[in-house]
Amino acid sequence: AKAQRRKAQTLAAPRAAAVGLPVAVTLTRIAPSAGLDDDNLRGALKAVRDGVADAFGLDDRDERIAWAYEQQRGKEYGVRINMEAMA
Repeated sequence: AKAQRRKAQTLAAPRAAAVGLPVAVTLTRIAPSAGLDDDNLRGALKAVRDGVADAFGLDDRDERIAWAYEQQRGKEYGVRINMEAMA
């Protein structure tokens, strides 16, 4: 989990600086499996969420970040992080 968090922070930092706050963040889990139910999906992406929040210098509970979760089937495991500025 620590490695995932650090990796997410490193990858998200340049985009976080460009987008600013408030921001809508969508975390998409990519996996060869059929998918997870909602509570397990959130749990699987917890370290990534924390890393993205770290990139903004915030706690993941900060209201300036709106979180959304998705999943899709893929040949390998991965996570896509999408950030969009909110008005």
